[in-house]
Amino acid sequence: MLRRCISSGDYTEPVRALIFIAALFATQALAQQWPQKPVRLVVPFPPGGVTDSIARITVDWLAPRLGQPVIAENKPGASGAIAAEFVARSAPDGYTLFMAASPQLAVVPHVQKVAYDPIKDFAPVSIVGASAFGLGVNDRLPPKSLAEFVDYVKARPGQLNFASPGSGTVGHLTMALFLARAGLKMEAVLYKGGGPAMLDVLSG
Repeated sequence: MLRRCISSGDYTEPVRALIFIAALFATQALAQQWPQKPVRLVVPFPPGGVTDSIARITVDWLAPRLGQPVIAENKPGASGAIAAEFVARSAPDGYTLFMAASPQLAVVPHVQKVAYDPIKDFAPVSIVGASAFGLGVNDRLPPKSLAEFVDYVKARPGQLNFASPGSGTVGHLTMALFLARAGLKMEAVLYKGGGPAMLDVLSG
């Protein structure tokens, strides 16, 4: 039975995903054609980050094709677990979708206690986006290249911070891996998502 929808990764075949949803509802012999009312897409991070941006593009694409409003609703916190738990507890009627990034399903349940089962509580629908990672610093800092950044941090072990979109998120784990491989030590400052983290980096 279709319970909820999860989306992450590379933007491909959204039409196929919609057909898959309709077919599932048809097999459950629902009295009305889906959707008959607005659809909610729950985003596990605040506005301004990558997942939120992909969600905004997705709802704009979906709404005219479904013939109903599709509303992006941000529910940040606990590295996305708050949003995941909200969706897991929602009615399994296809009107609450989850714009999940991979950590909410593959990482977070293993590093913190959550009130959802990433396998049993969600039904995958489509991969809708992918993103690359970049390393950036406030322009008031001296480093202007990766080599200069490594030397700068290495000379100040434990004295510098990096902005993390949340414990267990891909951004956090990627930075931790980079620091480990480069032999560097920095302290993580945890945010509810990439948007607020980026704003603080830019503002210094």
